[in-house]
Parts: sequence; structure tokens; C-alpha cells
Amino acid sequence: MVSQPDGFKNKQSKTTGSVEKHASSELIDSLPVAVLDGVHDGLEFPTEEERATLRRVVDTIPWNAYLIAFVELAERSRSSLYFSMSEFPCGGRAYILLKTNFVQQKLPLGSHTGAGFTDGQSGAPGMAQRASTGLTTFYQFWCYVTALFGADIADTYLGRFNTIRIAALIALVIHIILIFSAVPGVIDHTSAVGAFAVALIVMGLGTGLFKANISSLVAEQYKRTRLFVVTRKTGERVIVDPALTISRVYMYFYLFVNVGELVGQIGMTYSEKYVGFWLAYTLPTVVFLLCPIVLFAGRKRYVRSPPAGSILATAYCDSQLKVDAEVVTFDDQWVDEVNRGLKACGVFCWYPIYCLTYNQLNINLTSQAATVSTHGVPNNVLSNLDPFALIIFIPICDLLIYPALRRAGVNFSALKKIAAEFPTGVGAMIWAAVVQHYIYRASLVLRMAWPISCP
Repeated sequence: MVSQPDGFKNKQSKTTGSVEKHASSELIDSLPVAVLDGVHDGLEFPTEEERATLRRVVDTIPWNAYLIAFVELAERSRSSLYFSMSEFPCGGRAYILLKTNFVQQKLPLGSHTGAGFTDGQSGAPGMAQRASTGLTTFYQFWCYVTALFGADIADTYLGRFNTIRIAALIALVIHIILIFSAVPGVIDHTSAVGAFAVALIVMGLGTGLFKANISSLVAEQYKRTRLFVVTRKTGERVIVDPALTISRVYMYFYLFVNVGELVGQIGMTYSEKYVGFWLAYTLPTVVFLLCPIVLFAGRKRYVRSPPAGSILATAYCDSQLKVDAEVVTFDDQWVDEVNRGLKACGVFCWYPIYCLTYNQLNINLTSQAATVSTHGVPNNVLSNLDPFALIIFIPICDLLIYPALRRAGVNFSALKKIAAEFPTGVGAMIWAAVVQHYIYRASLVLRMAWPISCP
């Protein structure tokens, strides 16, 4: 984590850093061998020779990290409705290029819940694919914008834990509005779109407050920052690496994330298909009720950092100061660390390209699935393949592939893992384009995948 200027250090030193704090354990190992801080007491620290020769392993993950991961599991199970939410509908004489269902598809004939049942397509007001994709994209953009404010509020005023509690309360209120927009008698009218739009905006606020802080809070639960040596039952001496431990914390954190997403999406898509949208929105609301319960039950176990001010705001203010000994509050180390942090952020410049492919899973690929014969399977069940694959591959990577690479001396760093995402995304889009080509060939309506709606 970037060190603070002198005028800011005392306040910031109370804050336990998250991932950045653990990113390079060796930087902290220049401290004296004897450390009495309540975290590293009694540990044996490695010599230079041991660092170069001993195998590195992962430490035990504290239980409070699993509790926070469960909170994210419950939150992600209701986040799954963001992808079903894009199914609302608008008709007319023309080609119906409909999106994912609640926003895009029409209310099935004779249905008052939006359920399409085995041979039908679930839907609601029918606003077509353009409107559905636009609302989905706006919602994603809005969540990322509000996350900036959520992080600043937590860092400056409330702290991460209190901000997450407020976000959970906001989300529960909005879930009630969503359920109301989908009940019979409301979903039949275009007024349901208004309630749906309000829910999107306010839920995006709650999501921004939640998402900006939950991953940092789970990393704070592991407090060790220095390498130390342990002797295993086999007699092997190994180095316990906090950086590897934090990596495992996040891998299993995202395992919980995908378990919640898989359960939420499967339950919601089949509820929408055979019962109606009101049940699809009620199920994740019931699961999400566990969030405040778990947060309250473990409130005395969590490592909670007090608000200590925004690093971004401090860096900006210091960058505007003239070089004057009376006003400068930063030193050379502060400047170097800010510069290194900004360079590290350059990796995010490539993320929009990757997201162009990844986001298709919940937008156009879902629409593509609706144009083919699904034989009773909901079209938006396709996105369940993503969390299902992650649930399988996360333990395989953590327990087999990554340890094997470390034993072979291969440094499969975070940047290399990120780089490996791009060719897989390219391959997925090539395959989707081939599938779409054959859909067009099979289509009899002006090479469009949707039938004409006649008055």
C-alpha cells in the first residue's frame, strides 16, 4: 500500500491494508528479526539463504474471512437477478430483436406473471434488444461509478464494515420494489418499467457501496505481512508466504462468489420460466436476508479498520502544491510509491477490451440462445456455465496447477494470469461468431434471428 505523507501517517497507520499490503512480503522483511506486534510474535523468520532455497506454502485462512465470503455469496445470489432483470419487452410491427427477458421479451399470451413455461419465452413489457442492452449497460456503468463514491465514503467517514451494512439495508429495500414491479396486476402494464428503472438506479447505489469494500474487508482478515518458517510433520522446512495466502483468500472468496451466482441464476431462471418474475426476485431476497444476520453475528470477530482518509484525495492535493518547504507534506518515498501505483494501474487500460468479450455472456449470447431451440431450458441459463466452470477450475488451479508450477520454478505471476485471459476471450468470440453464422443460415426471415411480429 502507498505510504502516506508525514502529515497523514499517524492517521493512516491505524488502517490495516488489503491486497496491496501483502503484495510483496519481502519488502517488509527488512524489519528486525524480533517482532512483538501481537501478529508475528514467536515466529521464525527466514534467512537470505532460506528465502532462496525453501519451498513457499500458504498459511491457514482465518474463519472470519470465510464469514465475509459467505456474505458475498448471499449478495451474489441476488446479484444474479441483474442478468435476468434485462428481460422486460415492447412490441410493434417490425423485427423483434429482443434481449434477455424482463426488459426485452413480451409478456406471454395469457400470462400475468411473465412465465413462458416449457414452449414459451418469458417476458414482461417488451422493450426490445436495444433497450434491454442499453439498460443493462447503464446499470453496469452506474455500479462502477457509485463504487468510487462507496470507496471514498468508507475510507473517509464510515469504514468498510459500516458502509457494507448500509449497502445491505439499501439493497433489501430495493428488492421489495423489484418484487412489486413483477407481481400480477403490475407487470401487465407499462408502469412496471418505471418501478424497474427506479430499482436499477437505487440498487446500483447499494451495489457500489457494497462491491467497493467487501473484497478489501476480506483481505484485512489476514493480518500477517512477513515471511516466516515452519517445520512440517514430515520434517520439511518451508516458508509461509503471506502473498500466497492472500492469493488463496481471494481465490476461495471468488469460489464463494460463483457458488452464490450459480445457485441464484439457476433458481431464478427456472422460477421465471415456470412461475414468474415475482418469484425470481423473491428467492434472492430471502437469501440476501442472511447478509445482515451474518454481519451482526460476526461483528466482534472481524478485523475492522477505522476510516483514515482517501489516498487518492491526498495524492491529488499534494500534486498541486508548489515545492515549498513550508507546505510540502510528502517525501521522496511517497512520490516514488505514488508513481509506482499509477504505473501499476496501467494494466486496467486493457480491461475494457476483455470486458467487450466477457460481458457478451450476459447480453448478446443470452439473446443468441433465445433464437435457437432450447427444449424447455431457459435461454438465460447459458450464463450459468461461467460460474459452474469457475467452481470446478478454482480448486484445480489452487491445489494442483499453481503448486505444480511453483515446484517447477515457473513464476506464473498475476500479470501472466491476466494476459492469459485475452486469448481465451478471443477464442470464445470466434466460436460465438461461427454459431451465429449457422443461426443466420437457418433463419428464414431476412437473415434476422427473430420472427416478424404482425398486428
